[in-house]
Amino acid sequence: MKIGKTDKRYSGHPHFKHFVAFGTSAEIIQFNNIRQWCWETFGPSSELEIYHKIPEPNKSWCWELTQWSTRIYFAGDKEFQWFTLKWR
Repeated sequence: MKIGKTDKRYSGHPHFKHFVAFGTSAEIIQFNNIRQWCWETFGPSSELEIYHKIPEPNKSWCWELTQWSTRIYFAGDKEFQWFTLKWR
């Protein structure tokens, strides 16, 4: 699990400030558990791919699950701190 801040290289920038990336197939279970926790903690969200097409998206978080990347994005410091308290 890799943690970082988004910049122009990341699909979630500028709407999301922090990300958690899952690089191995073994980490997909952890991704699923954290995504479920985010859903319960911050409310329902969507995949980043359709985030901009939703009339009122959840601005706290979303996820990206593609052939090339598996990430969870957090909008700001508050959401990211909740994540680190629970999962780090």
